[in-house]
Amino acid sequence: MLLLDYMAFYKADLYIEFIQSLSWFRMYCAGRFGKNKSDYLDGFETLETRYKDLWFDDEEEKNFSKYSPSSAEVMLDKVKKKLYSKRLEDKQIGEASSFLFNFLNNDENDFRTRYFDYQTDVLGDFDYPTELYQVVKELLKDEHPNEAVLNSFKFLDSHLQKIIGVNSHETYGEDLVNKAFALNTGLLQLGTATSEQAGLRNFFSGANAIFRNPSAHRFMKFEPFDAAAIVAMVAVMARMAIEISKKDSKKELS
Repeated sequence: MLLLDYMAFYKADLYIEFIQSLSWFRMYCAGRFGKNKSDYLDGFETLETRYKDLWFDDEEEKNFSKYSPSSAEVMLDKVKKKLYSKRLEDKQIGEASSFLFNFLNNDENDFRTRYFDYQTDVLGDFDYPTELYQVVKELLKDEHPNEAVLNSFKFLDSHLQKIIGVNSHETYGEDLVNKAFALNTGLLQLGTATSEQAGLRNFFSGANAIFRNPSAHRFMKFEPFDAAAIVAMVAVMARMAIEISKKDSKKELS
């Protein structure tokens, strides 16, 4: 739910290509369609490439855990050993086909679930502040959208308090927003047109008033998709605050 749409579709397309390649090669081996060993090795190399495409190039691991290789990794290793036998005969091709078939029928569903959970964690942690992601990921996964929205704004409060260095028990809510973004007196200044600074303050204030405050005082009924969008907005707000604080720090040093 926390994956950006384009990345979710991209990862899904890669996975579909891997499974299509695997299914095709299983039938290729089962039907003994290759004319020679080279044909089977070419087919396997295509399948192996599709598997490697599932991962980012800079990832150190191609598994979910360096201590426990994925079932797909284990299966591909078994198939590779059979096909790279000194003499490739019907027996080895048939065994390779069986490994592929068993994975598709017994292990693929679990592998798919673990793969997308893993990718969601990796990409979500990249796209969202780590603390925010840890706070809301299980809530959204378990379909608790109201709690996810409320907790995301609690994170934002804490985030702003740390950036501007104020006591969490004394400065919060509208006072916190003004302390951070008020025109001329706020500790986080855009340094552009005054209307933009006012808009920034109103943006944070309005988001609190519309999404955070009602959730804190009564039961809300956010749809899961809407809750995920609000969490994404909070991530943007948190990133904006950091960028403005960095810019202000550079001004002070210059």
